[in-house]
Amino acid sequence: MIRAGYLTTIFSLAALGGCAPSGGEDQRAGGLGGADAMIEPSLETVYTVGALDGEEWETFGRLDGIGFDATGHLYVFDRDALQITVLDPTGGHARTFGKRGGGPGEFQQVFAFTVFKDGTSAAFDIGYGGFHLFDSMGEFQRGVPLSPESGYPGMELFPFGSEAVISWGGIRISTSGGGQSMMMGGEEETRPVERFALGDGTKDIVYEAWNPPPPQGDESEMSFSEGGSQMQFQMAPMEAFQPDLYARPLSDGRLVVADSVGYRIKLVDAQGEVTTLERPIPPIEATEAIREREREVRLAAAAQRGSGQMIVLGGGGGGMGIDPDAMRKMMEDQISTMQFGSHIPVVAGLGVDWSDRIWVERSGEPGEEGPIDILGADGHYFGTIAPGGTRIPDAFGPDGLLAYIDTDEIGVQRVRVVRLADGETLEGAADR
Repeated sequence: MIRAGYLTTIFSLAALGGCAPSGGEDQRAGGLGGADAMIEPSLETVYTVGALDGEEWETFGRLDGIGFDATGHLYVFDRDALQITVLDPTGGHARTFGKRGGGPGEFQQVFAFTVFKDGTSAAFDIGYGGFHLFDSMGEFQRGVPLSPESGYPGMELFPFGSEAVISWGGIRISTSGGGQSMMMGGEEETRPVERFALGDGTKDIVYEAWNPPPPQGDESEMSFSEGGSQMQFQMAPMEAFQPDLYARPLSDGRLVVADSVGYRIKLVDAQGEVTTLERPIPPIEATEAIREREREVRLAAAAQRGSGQMIVLGGGGGGMGIDPDAMRKMMEDQISTMQFGSHIPVVAGLGVDWSDRIWVERSGEPGEEGPIDILGADGHYFGTIAPGGTRIPDAFGPDGLLAYIDTDEIGVQRVRVVRLADGETLEGAADR
């Protein structure tokens, strides 16, 4: 287990909000200090798939997870249809697998989805209470049940090695008085990044990230029953501008983690040693105007969410549904009364491509895009992509492939795949 306080800091250029030292090698592109070195990656469109009116396989509902295998095939999980569509390297339809149901390999409520480089796909189904595993051809391999008392994964899932996945912000289920209580996250002093073994479903903690103090106030609660069963859904008070937790694996087995208000990217190795990459980028002060804008952005997003039934717990073909309107009202009430941190955390997104380059999205003001820094796992700074130049992809693939889930003005979702036109573009442009 790796604890957040055990750090060996390298490339530490300045304290939060400070300035980089003047002069020295770290002032040029290639180091982490100094001004941004702007780069413009050249992106070539490979294909776009998705239609309002087309073949059944290309008319998507809600896309909630995509991933490449090593051959360049893209696996697309559709939460509404509860199926996975596989696109070949040209964007053609290779196969579709998965369906709604309670039998082996059939989905009830998939909470998270990921793809391994060999084409194995893993779907965590909270209705089943475990993982469904499929091979590269979509054939069901086995189910991996998990213990609800010890905790389920969160909504982000990434391969960790060849036989495990990592996740965080998971769900805890407790049973008392004939009913059940479900809580997302927790009130621990740390936020654990957990590894789930796909052989037997056991889990362990690979890193304990910093957890900011919880907001003060009463939890929101919603009770519901179905078929004689009862469940209570609890949600802690909402607080904006607290640092999110991001964790991504590197190909050498290390983790890249961001959990701070400042610009601190942590590299965690298998022995528990943590190094940090830092840039002297101060956080944005959360003024009253910024706070009001954040409320508006979140309320608009809540109003646009889909209204399909959400099954939150079950097993062996069972399940329990929540009224989506009641859930949305609960969320809107929380947004209206949410609390705020004093500053907007610098890091707003994190990605790692197949060349182990680290993509760090920096925060803009609410509703605005921020720039993206490209770093090497050795601490090299390649440069910064300006706001609007691109965003962190929803999936990275081999040979410079990047995949994005786009939604148009009428809500139609499409998958857009592009390729970095030159595999050395990011390296070369930053050092000019």
